[in-house]
Amino acid sequence: MSLLTHFLDHDHDLAHPPLMKAIQDHALWLRSNGSEGVRADFTNAIMRGLDLRGVDLRNAIMRGVDLSFSNLSQADIRGADLTNAIMHHTDLTETRYMTARFGGVDLSTVRGLLEHPFIRNNKITRAQAQDIYDRLCEGETGASLAEEYKISVMAVSNLRTGKTWPNIDRSWVPPSRTKLTTTQVREIQIALDGGEILRYLAHEYGVSEMTISRLRRKK
Repeated sequence: MSLLTHFLDHDHDLAHPPLMKAIQDHALWLRSNGSEGVRADFTNAIMRGLDLRGVDLRNAIMRGVDLSFSNLSQADIRGADLTNAIMHHTDLTETRYMTARFGGVDLSTVRGLLEHPFIRNNKITRAQAQDIYDRLCEGETGASLAEEYKISVMAVSNLRTGKTWPNIDRSWVPPSRTKLTTTQVREIQIALDGGEILRYLAHEYGVSEMTISRLRRKK
């Protein structure tokens, strides 16, 4: 159970007693390697518009937390689990976040965010994440998909294993092993030469995109 349920604009700072107590208990938990204090659990907490500058929230549980318009500049959130958090216009200027988990988070409006393999994944939409996963299942390489979507290979790997985007549809079923006729192969090659998209051809002929890709004629 989350320690906190709501922090609805309580003076926008750490003066709110339950929040301050939770952060102090978490600091003790960190210093004692878990033997004292309590690990902060802000799951689904509403923490909008708060001044959290410089706080130490390493390894905190923050799944689904709403940090919109909050200021976490110079804070330390390394190792924190922010899966599915809401971070509209959150300030992370000079924040230490390199091992924080941001799966499913829209980071498009976050301020102060620098490039990092764990962050880059979140520059794609849910639909794009689904497309990447389906194409991985069909045999495309992580490197090629990373290049196409301008994300890191690590981001593709995390998506594949469910570390990020865990809620996309993972019930992929391999396409039927339809055997193409000689005529169909020629039709596909002509279509590919004309610039037709692999996915459309795969769908039309009932085969995988990898099968269509193998039919490309060398030029």
